[in-house]
Amino acid sequence: MIDDNQIQYFNTFGFLILRNLFTASELETIRAEFEHRSQIASSYDPFDGTKKHNMLMMDDETPFLSSLMEDDRFAGTAERLFGEVIGAFVDGDRHVGDSVWHYDAGGYDAGGVKFATYL
Repeated sequence: MIDDNQIQYFNTFGFLILRNLFTASELETIRAEFEHRSQIASSYDPFDGTKKHNMLMMDDETPFLSSLMEDDRFAGTAERLFGEVIGAFVDGDRHVGDSVWHYDAGGYDAGGVKFATYL
């Protein structure tokens, strides 16, 4: 759970870095589920490094990733920042090239939060 200083930082800068959020075992599970889903996606559209792949991670093949939307580390943090929240989805991306910081919600009047984990 985040503290008042982190909330102030988020309200000032629009982001937080939450370090050591996962155990080593959880990280291995995340990697395994991501790799499994990546292999399935690549069987339909081979990933050759020329375009981004986006994969939904909300099914029986990704049970841990699917559960994160309701995990207090995420839902509780979102609630501390915005009050009552409604989760939308859990997905995974294989990026290509550089990605600069940008607003996902379109501006400072954001009504939600996105959590990203870089493997």
